[in-house]
Amino acid sequence: MRISRAILGGERPIFWWGQSYLGTLGNYVTAGVFGLVGESIPAAALVSLAVWGVGVGLATALALRLFGARGAWWTAALAAIGTPYANHYVTQPYSSYETAAVMGVLSVAAVDWTETALSRFPSPRAARRCAAIGAMLGVGWWTTRLFAPVLLAWALGTVLVVAWRRPGVRAMVAGGACLVAGFVAGDVPELLYRADPAAYAVGVERLVPLSDVAPMAVTLANTREGLLSLPAYVAGDPRSRLPEGISFAESLGRSRVPPASTFARIADAWAVAALLVVVTAAALLAVRGWQERRPILVALGATPFIHLALIVLSAATSGGYFEARRYWFALLLIVPLLAGGAVIAADRFGARARQVVCLVLAVAGAWSVLSQARMLLLPDELAAHRALAQDLVAEHVRYVVMPTWTASVLDPLSGGELAVVTLVDDRNPAVVEAARAAESVAVVAGTERALPEDTELLGGRFARDGAPRHVERWSWARYRRVRAGDPSHD
Repeated sequence: MRISRAILGGERPIFWWGQSYLGTLGNYVTAGVFGLVGESIPAAALVSLAVWGVGVGLATALALRLFGARGAWWTAALAAIGTPYANHYVTQPYSSYETAAVMGVLSVAAVDWTETALSRFPSPRAARRCAAIGAMLGVGWWTTRLFAPVLLAWALGTVLVVAWRRPGVRAMVAGGACLVAGFVAGDVPELLYRADPAAYAVGVERLVPLSDVAPMAVTLANTREGLLSLPAYVAGDPRSRLPEGISFAESLGRSRVPPASTFARIADAWAVAALLVVVTAAALLAVRGWQERRPILVALGATPFIHLALIVLSAATSGGYFEARRYWFALLLIVPLLAGGAVIAADRFGARARQVVCLVLAVAGAWSVLSQARMLLLPDELAAHRALAQDLVAEHVRYVVMPTWTASVLDPLSGGELAVVTLVDDRNPAVVEAARAAESVAVVAGTERALPEDTELLGGRFARDGAPRHVERWSWARYRRVRAGDPSHD
């Protein structure tokens, strides 16, 4: 929301602050929505839901083309249901993650589009089609790197198109040139940024490049965490189980699997079974596509395995569960698509096999619905932050120093009245520099921590100005800058 507000204020960011792999396309859309209906968290979340809705429609249309009406119904149902993990992203203000799932579906569909275009060269229409496909992929590349595995699947499918259809040298050269030109045109925002980063400042980068290859010891950990994290894309995530009194945000951050009841263990095992159905369907689709020389089926079936290979080999995974889990994100709508394919593939093994597959997928979908319904019964995870934001605004505070990763929610909860420095993940240099220059800031801590009389902060010394205030589980106090020559300066 801060980026969308900055766009309304005249700034033209190309990437998220400090994250030059998440483009701001959706933030420009969000800024447009704000211009029409005003700034609010629900309005921003509607953009995410709209992107997801488009993705569900695209996945359903592709399933209808590949698997017929029955496969499309299964794809539509499971994609619309989603998972608790997907729910976390598609019901909050735009985060660019949603685009990765949509680009995953579009990249698979683009295999067929590329095949059709290459078959019609030389013609102006075929050239325009190739350029449009390239532009779509270029925009996707600027917007989110998370769809890179499906982009590779498209490249694999395109190579097979050339190998199996033999469109001719002229068509390959002309089509390839149009694809590249379109990709460059779609990726122009990123090229502008790379040419002059200072003009499109996005803050301090703290990321390992995705292209860095992990050492052998790390690849083993990457493999383990990649496999353990994938069930989150079927019916939930055991690390995000929702026990009574634990908010969804808190459970998402858990590094260990919380204790599970017998029922929860059965549900987790069922999610793994559903995942095995999907992965098996992917392998069968790839084999079928190879046998029938249908590049799109090979690309679709190979997608999960390409994801796993990149997760294993990338140093950015760092052997971590949470990194591995998010690098699967472009599969969010591919999984329902493969599930629809699994139902149709089961027909080849008889009615009993089809019934088993349908049962496994139906129960997994029902469990996902139940898990998300339980989220509605949880306490408001932002209640304490909401009260804190209201109190800070009422006391006419502008700059807030709050050393927790959740502090950034104070900005949207205050309607932009609060400028927050977290000291943990501050990617917007403008806010940090403004806070450094401020004469007064509010410091927030948990009630279990005492707020000192004076402290070193933001490169300077500050003294507490008044007694701390207590709001919910937070304590905060106003601090004023102490300069040389002040009576309180030692």
